[in-house]
Amino acid sequence: NFLLKGEIMVVTENEGCKKITAPCSFVSGAGVKKLGYAISDTVLTTVHDNITNTTDIKEIEKNTVCDNYQEHNKFIENNNKSISKLKKVLIKNLSL
Repeated sequence: NFLLKGEIMVVTENEGCKKITAPCSFVSGAGVKKLGYAISDTVLTTVHDNITNTTDIKEIEKNTVCDNYQEHNKFIENNNKSISKLKKVLIKNLSL
């Protein structure tokens, strides 16, 4: 994320409420629920990975946006499973 202009208040489940002032960049991890309130005129740019290298907007949205909390919870569950598998592989390889 790149805050190019302005000031915003951002609230997340993990970090609570914080004020962000431009210019600044920050990482918002995959699956993080957040709420923003613009204190002043704000320009905020968010960058997402285009995993299929497509130019089809509908395909990009399908890969980057959750339309409801059920989709979000499923994403988090799948993401946690992937991380757990990766940790097991890393621990096994580090033990060799």
